[in-house]
Amino acid sequence: MQAMALANLRSPAPMRDLAEWLHCDASNVTGIVDGLERRGLVTRQSSPSDRRVKHLVLTEEGERRRDLLHARSAQNARAVFGLPDADREQLRDLLARLLDTGADHGCH
Repeated sequence: MQAMALANLRSPAPMRDLAEWLHCDASNVTGIVDGLERRGLVTRQSSPSDRRVKHLVLTEEGERRRDLLHARSAQNARAVFGLPDADREQLRDLLARLLDTGADHGCH
């Protein structure tokens, strides 16, 4: 989940935006962000217009890792498109099952 959060974070972004993108409740996103923050990949900053709102800001290392994730994602996409149709369909079905399992834990 942390990799998905990092790969799709548009910095700065309110935490609620990340929760919506990940289809998670706020409590799950807090835990994900805690891990990213411990690893030095993001910081939390209060919104200038509403101090109750926390914005996530990628650190330099966070930006580097996000760029690396995008490059790897492109490599994976090329590999998947190289698979025969039946294998791609099986992979799609397995990934859908994983998403369903995640839904049982507060994230989709």
